[in-house]
Amino acid sequence: MANLAHVVTRPDGSFESWSETLPGLLGIKDEEVVTSTRRWLDLIHPADREAFRATALGARTQGARADVEYRILRADGKWIYLRQVIEPIPGPVDEQGQTRWFNTIQDITAAKTAERCGRMSRPLQRDALRMIQDIIGDATGTPLPPEARQRLEAVLAALSTGELPHTVGSEFSAREVTILFADLRGFSAIAAAYPAPAVISLLNRCFGTMVDITARHFGTVDKFIGDAIMVIFGGDPAAPRDHARRAVLCAVEMQIAMNELRERHREEGVPDLYMGIGINTGKVMAGLIGSEAYRAYTLIGEEVNIASRIEALSLRGQVLMSESTYMHCRDFVEAGEPTEVHVKGKADRVRVREALGVPALGKVMPRQDVRKSPRVAVRLDIDYWVLEGKVVTAARLRAVIRDLGYNGALVELERSLPVYSELKLAFDLPALGYRAEEIYARIVSTREQEGRMLAGIEFTSIAADASAKVRLSVQMLLQGEYHETE
Repeated sequence: MANLAHVVTRPDGSFESWSETLPGLLGIKDEEVVTSTRRWLDLIHPADREAFRATALGARTQGARADVEYRILRADGKWIYLRQVIEPIPGPVDEQGQTRWFNTIQDITAAKTAERCGRMSRPLQRDALRMIQDIIGDATGTPLPPEARQRLEAVLAALSTGELPHTVGSEFSAREVTILFADLRGFSAIAAAYPAPAVISLLNRCFGTMVDITARHFGTVDKFIGDAIMVIFGGDPAAPRDHARRAVLCAVEMQIAMNELRERHREEGVPDLYMGIGINTGKVMAGLIGSEAYRAYTLIGEEVNIASRIEALSLRGQVLMSESTYMHCRDFVEAGEPTEVHVKGKADRVRVREALGVPALGKVMPRQDVRKSPRVAVRLDIDYWVLEGKVVTAARLRAVIRDLGYNGALVELERSLPVYSELKLAFDLPALGYRAEEIYARIVSTREQEGRMLAGIEFTSIAADASAKVRLSVQMLLQGEYHETE
């Protein structure tokens, strides 16, 4: 049977062998089968892990047959229900008196779905739920999110008994959540160059895909903000850290999906679109805000702002997460080394990490040929001197920085200079009251645009203090703390 698999486990619970149907059950290749108990637990739904762990431990302790039902995450991102029967294998035992085990694993998703439908078959609940979903869909243009649908089902079930539970969100309450902000990069240029119907179609394609991915991971779309989206992953008391895992996995799958969409866009002759994603975990206030004329259920608090700021610092095709998010899922996600960044409104610097993938599920972030740092539009006067050989010439020249990053800039020159020309630079960072001097750079590209000569330069030598000030200035500009543009 395609929905049935067998596994032989050692006394410690690790896999010794398995039937050829197990990979198909999980949607993976044979070599991708996880063989340790810990990695198998990682794939089990957090709300079911304790029951699975207790059943398996009880069977080994008592040396008796046991069975357990649980949900597990397939490679395609779908949760399925499994029933696992654990039986001791007759034969020699090890030094601790434990034996090997024979496990029968059956996919019971269809039966569970039918069971749930049966419970909701009362005409009043079924029809009311469908009508409310249709009304919300017509009014908002989007289906009811899974979390909200579950709350509504609970209210309707309570009404059938003559009771009305306290409405979730009728008052503000504190809760721990993970917040995800995702922003399309390159969309403004497309919006300026293409007719409105084409722009809306492209935006719907991108965000439609992101919303579908969000729903698979039980996230809730809080709002669309222009060409950005805010998603909330609520906590479960039975699995207090699961919301961070779901958010990170959702973000990784969003970037994988954007990579696939770019291939389609290239075939259609549409410019490349990228997405930058920022994630943060913490306590927020949740509830209704507004008036009788209009109100919405939303989240407020510093942690929401931090998530938004982290997204602003992300590069295209990148997922950045706060240290609090990383600490919730460090055994689940592969991450880069920590980096400390300035975040608007915070006196102390915030530590962030880049999510590189989810090894247990074979999810790897697509590699991007991108710039090494964020870039921000500015207008800064700059003094520069051309190097001849290794000698700085005496003539001081003037130019304007139009685009500044951690490691370089786009400069408008008064006259053309060859690529690979070496320069010495000095410029002011007015908001910091700092003058960056003794910076050496190389021209790596040139182009003419609307009668202006533009040169891309890369810093080749910069003192640590000057580098830190440049980075801080870029981060402040990205978050709108001050402006250095015309």
